[in-house]
Amino acid sequence: MYVSWENIKDEKFTYYDGHQWSNLSIPDGNYTIKGLNRYMVKIFGNEPPILFGIVAERQRTAIKLKDPYKINLTKSKKLHKLLGFEPKVYDEPEQMGKFIADLSGGNDIIYIHCDIAEGAYINGSHSSNVIYSFINVNRPGSQVIKSFDKPLFFPVRMDRVFRIRMRITNHRGELIPLNKQEVQYNFIAL
Repeated sequence: MYVSWENIKDEKFTYYDGHQWSNLSIPDGNYTIKGLNRYMVKIFGNEPPILFGIVAERQRTAIKLKDPYKINLTKSKKLHKLLGFEPKVYDEPEQMGKFIADLSGGNDIIYIHCDIAEGAYINGSHSSNVIYSFINVNRPGSQVIKSFDKPLFFPVRMDRVFRIRMRITNHRGELIPLNKQEVQYNFIAL
């Protein structure tokens, strides 16, 4: 499996350049702050009037604007949430998001589900069909390879197996769209 899911899809915001408001669409993709800034350079040139930054100590993002620029995040679908900002107009030279940034879109912890397995526990509290979970530390576009030194064994809920349904979700139980990327699972039957 590859880190092929998008954290930004069909997003746009408006900006003011001192003369007029203009729309800026961001192409679908899995962006980091550096990736967003590369896109700003592509649109505006080597010294873009809008840049994004990270305030690591606070787990926040920042927006840097050159005078007289303003950025309007009221029309964004979820860009403002990913960056940790409220949906409003920003006009200060530098402002920090009010909320903790969630650039991964909630896809930090990955859960692998198998519909015929049972007896697994999430955080030791409730039974589930999750056969494996991990923290995603891979960069966008990179391959995720997980192997086990010690195989994990789970009880199966049926005598005969006619089909197996696997799902990959985030910590909220939402399916992670893999954009038609293939996933390979290896099972051992005992």
